[in-house]
Amino acid sequence: MSWMKRAFAIISLLSLLFFTFLIASFHAAVAIRPANLVGQTPKESGEFIDRSVYGVHQILLTGSDFERGYNSGRMGKALLQKQEVSLLTQLEGWIPSRTVLKLLTAVAANWFRGIQDYYEPWALEEMYGVSLSAPVEGDFLADGFTRQISYHGLHEVGQMLVDQGVPFACTAIAARYKQNWIIGRNFDFEGGEVFDREKLMKWVFPDKGHAYLSVIWAGMVGATTGVNENGLYISLNAAGSSDRARVGTPSTLVITKALQYANSVEEALEIFRTEKMFITDIFLVVDAKSKRAFRIEKSPAKTVIDELSESSVIANHLDSKAFRDDKTNAYREAELTSSYRQARGFELLKKFKPESDPSHAGAIAKILTILRDKGEEAGKPLHLNNRRAIDALIAAHSVIFDAETMTLYVSQGPSLAGAFSGFDLRKSFAMKKPVAIEGLPRDPLVSDELYRKVRLSEKASWTAQSQIAKHDCQAAQATLQEASQNFSESSLFHHVAGDFAFTCEQNVEKAKREWSLARSLYPAYAREERALKEKLSHAEASNAKH
Repeated sequence: MSWMKRAFAIISLLSLLFFTFLIASFHAAVAIRPANLVGQTPKESGEFIDRSVYGVHQILLTGSDFERGYNSGRMGKALLQKQEVSLLTQLEGWIPSRTVLKLLTAVAANWFRGIQDYYEPWALEEMYGVSLSAPVEGDFLADGFTRQISYHGLHEVGQMLVDQGVPFACTAIAARYKQNWIIGRNFDFEGGEVFDREKLMKWVFPDKGHAYLSVIWAGMVGATTGVNENGLYISLNAAGSSDRARVGTPSTLVITKALQYANSVEEALEIFRTEKMFITDIFLVVDAKSKRAFRIEKSPAKTVIDELSESSVIANHLDSKAFRDDKTNAYREAELTSSYRQARGFELLKKFKPESDPSHAGAIAKILTILRDKGEEAGKPLHLNNRRAIDALIAAHSVIFDAETMTLYVSQGPSLAGAFSGFDLRKSFAMKKPVAIEGLPRDPLVSDELYRKVRLSEKASWTAQSQIAKHDCQAAQATLQEASQNFSESSLFHHVAGDFAFTCEQNVEKAKREWSLARSLYPAYAREERALKEKLSHAEASNAKH
């Protein structure tokens, strides 16, 4: 019986350790609220302007960090709910079990334990203010304040998943113009339609620091694209390296700190040098006053700052000598779409020469043409929605910033298909409200209806592929029919149609035709090209046997 007692004791001890781990994990998943603010309710201030006025939602915030956060959440509550529902719907699509989600949350809480220490008080106080309006839909995962902190790490977590097959992409064009710069930038983020159509322009007039504008979504304290009242522009492009850190400061908060607190471009660069991040990103920094522009490649271990002397293109791979032998960077350059987009951008800069245009309007129009480029390979146009293109119809926002005139143009959506709203930033910051100027026209090649059909077809194609893998051929046939009715000119559609013919119809010849057509349409990723080659080879071998 002694061995039974020992076994029972061991099992009991392991169970105790497991439950202690869970309790500690869930405790770690509860962020500590700023003690000086708990129970306080700041005064209502600021203004929210619906997109029906300027084409893009506007939110104007004043006062302390806590006050701005509180009013940001209060005025953007409906948008916060839409965003969270969109994210949770995607999350539950990947992981249907809420029990499993809770367990993964516990594991993540342990992994990222201590990250709150990298959030400065100003950021935590604004996040706490926003969290007072947090929707209840996500309470099963964590409280609103903890979720606010977590959502500011979405970019970081997403970047960690890139090498596991979750693609990210952004493209920026920095064009030298009349001794200053015109910047064009596509922020590609596929978190759901809400992050495109319901994005907002966040105008911040703080008690401390400089006023700034961020093109972002409701409740976000960090910035991905921003300009301050001194003409300091900063945006980020995702990248990757083999440098690793378990925790650090989210990239978006580093941008916000520089926009609000840097008194010069030198101070902004110093912030990027000294902040500790836990992923790798590329930042584009442009200073309208000094007429200087910088490309910053920053990982947890290295910071490389290169000043730009001529027009350039930034995609998602690192170009500096410091990362030349980095295996992760080499993988992303070879396997993803970054090299295609960067090469195409340089090709178009050489073709259109925006720096030689006699007028700002003409140069801006050329930058917009580059941002909307749908791409080509060997002189043949890529199909719409091909991720190799600079405009793959997936940008959550796109902007053009003219540093000389301090004007900003922001896409209305969907993606780059719609018109761009224009703003005079000098007057806007001086008057503490948006001052509109003439915007830029919509894309003549892509109507809202065509955009909708292309995206619906892509979604249906992915669904059909999953159904085929489960041998649910009846459902897959109906889903493929839906995809075909919307848009059937993509590599993905024909790839899945070939899978259906091979698996569900046992029609090898039809499968080969579909897969060959998919290859001819230039699949975006190297892994897709390899998969199609393997399937065609397998089909040939199957024919030979018979």
